[in-house]
Amino acid sequence: MMSPIAILSTLIDVSLDPRLREAMPSGFDGRAEVERDLSVTRRIVSDHPESLSATLMIADYLMQLGRGEEALTELEAVRSGKRGSTALKDWDEKYIWWLDAKARTYLMLGRYDDGVAAFRRAMKFKEGDGRNVSQTINLGYAQLRFGRPADALATVSLLKPESAELSPYGRMEMRGLQGCARLALGQAASAKDDLDYAAAHEQDNPGVLTMLRLCAGDLDGAAAAIIHRLDDPELRPAALRYLSDYDPPPASYPVSPVDTRRSELKVRPDVQAAIARAGGVRRFRLQDPEI
Repeated sequence: MMSPIAILSTLIDVSLDPRLREAMPSGFDGRAEVERDLSVTRRIVSDHPESLSATLMIADYLMQLGRGEEALTELEAVRSGKRGSTALKDWDEKYIWWLDAKARTYLMLGRYDDGVAAFRRAMKFKEGDGRNVSQTINLGYAQLRFGRPADALATVSLLKPESAELSPYGRMEMRGLQGCARLALGQAASAKDDLDYAAAHEQDNPGVLTMLRLCAGDLDGAAAAIIHRLDDPELRPAALRYLSDYDPPPASYPVSPVDTRRSELKVRPDVQAAIARAGGVRRFRLQDPEI
């Protein structure tokens, strides 16, 4: 089952893709869509109080709407593995994702230490048959965003670049995290290896090369990367999503150097021209799915 964030990203992509826009209702409103889905999922929980999966969906919808305190309340209501007197049938299966959701909610609320602790608890559990990759990378990016690049580098060092536990997509995420942490620490020579890898494997996760060049402060290189994506029909929707406008994050959630440079990237004449060729960006009354 796709997560609400993945569903939202897909709907946004369809609304931005010139080839698919006609499939969307006229005047598609992402916020209204999320609010409808939230209402439907609340009814599902009312009928099926034994479902942790539905609670995780509610928390994700609330975070997309910028309602972090409400999301945390929903998650805390099932912290014992029960909803009232009803046992959650999928508690053991989804517990790791409950921790992940709590961590992301804590971070949205500026509760950095609590977010890190929740990610670390999740990392103790295997993901599938191997090491927990998802929460390890999520923790590293959280540390980077909150200005702890040395901690982020220590976290990413737990993953081995050529490990079979890493998918090509995950390996690019690891390289992006490692490279941005190295750059934040002034280790440009070491980060070159990550930049070179991302350039050679861009097709595995195209957004990482753009991010790494922004981490390096290379706006010309970032512009070349994003224009390449905007001019490719298959990569275009995600690139337009990345460059679209969203609600500002809560004041407790720090703005990263990449956020600032992305804003600078968006207003460059060459990028603006590529956006126009690609069909244009939009304003969504939701939290940015990229952060």
